[in-house]
Amino acid sequence: AKLTKATIYEDGQRRGLMTCPVSSPADLLANSQLAFRDYWRDEHVPELGRTVTMPGPPVKLHTVAHQPVATPDRQPTPANGLPFEGVRVADFSWVGVAPAATQQLALFGAEVIRIESARKLDTFRGSGPKRGADPNASAYWANCNRDKRGATLDLKHPRARDLALRLVARSDVVVDSFTPGFMDSVGLSLKDIRATNPNIITMSASMEGSTGPHARFRGFGLVLQSTVGFTHFTAWPGRAPVGTGVAYTDWFATHLASFALMAALEHRDRTGEGASIDLSQLEACAWGLDAELLRYTATGEQRPPLGNRHEAMSPHGVFPAAGVDQWVAIAVRDGDDWAKLAALLGVPWANDASLAGVESRRARQDAIEA
Repeated sequence: AKLTKATIYEDGQRRGLMTCPVSSPADLLANSQLAFRDYWRDEHVPELGRTVTMPGPPVKLHTVAHQPVATPDRQPTPANGLPFEGVRVADFSWVGVAPAATQQLALFGAEVIRIESARKLDTFRGSGPKRGADPNASAYWANCNRDKRGATLDLKHPRARDLALRLVARSDVVVDSFTPGFMDSVGLSLKDIRATNPNIITMSASMEGSTGPHARFRGFGLVLQSTVGFTHFTAWPGRAPVGTGVAYTDWFATHLASFALMAALEHRDRTGEGASIDLSQLEACAWGLDAELLRYTATGEQRPPLGNRHEAMSPHGVFPAAGVDQWVAIAVRDGDDWAKLAALLGVPWANDASLAGVESRRARQDAIEA
C-alpha cells in the first residue's frame, strides 16, 4: 500500500510476477508501453470541430519489404467450396486468443496444423468442463481448436527446428502467441522463418506487443483485462473493482487477430507479398473502451463505475426474486418495455406518466430499484 500501482506493476513484472494495474483511461494515456509503440493518434473530429487523441490501429501489420516472389496460383474455390481452401497454417499458439483466431480460418477451409509441446500441454486442456482425465477431454480446449490437425513437437530438441522449418516452408501462415523472444530462442525467429519462406504471413499475438519496455511482461486474460481498463469499470460505485467472470480480453482480441490474418491473406492474393502482424492484446483490446477513452480525451471526464446500471437503459440490473438466493436480470430499453414491466409489477407508482422516458427513470433509479 506504500507503493504506486505503476511501481508494483513494473517492478513486480521484472521479478516474474503477474502484477497488473487497474488502469483508468488517464493511466492508459500515460502508459509507457503504449507511448513507446506510438499507439495514440491525434484525429480531427468534425462533430467536435477540433482534434482529439484516439486509439491507433488495433494491430501493426507490415508487408514484406523485399521484391515479391511469385507464389503458386491457387485454384479457384468451387461454387460449394470454402474461402480458405488451399491455405495451410502452422499454428504454434496456445490458450485462447490466437488458437480461436486460427480456428476461424479452419472453419472456413484452411488446413490448420496445431503444434503443441508434450512437455507443457496447452492450459485449456486442463480446463473444465471435462469428460475424464484424458488431455483431449476438455470442451474448453476443443472450443478453440475444432477442425484442426494436431502434432506435438519439443521445440527445445535439437531436431525440432529443422522439422518446424520444413512445415514453415510448406505453409502460408505461421502464428505464435508466446512471450516475445521465445521463438528466437528456439531458432524460429522472424528472420529464420522469412529466410525459409519469403512470402509467408506471420502473426505474433503477445500480451503487450513484440517491442517496448513491457514486451516481456507476462500475463493472461484475467489480469490483462485490468491493464486494459475493463476492470476499472466493472465495479459498484465506492467499492473495489471485481473484474469480469471470464478472460474478457481473450474473446475480444481474437476477432481482431482473425481479421488481421484475413486482411494479410487478401493482400498476398492481390500482390504476392507476405506480411508480418504484431498483435498487442493490450492495444487491440483498448478498442473495447473506445467510447470511454474518447470521453476522457475529448472532455477530461472519467465515467465512474456503474455497477449493473446502464447509460441508455433504466432500470438495468440484477434483483432478488421470491425464494432463497433467487435472482432476475432486468433491462428496460424504452417506454414500451417500461409499460410491460409496470403491468407486471402491478403497483400504482409504476404507472406514473413521468416515468415513461428513460432519463426520468434514470433520475429516480434509487427509488425504482428499491
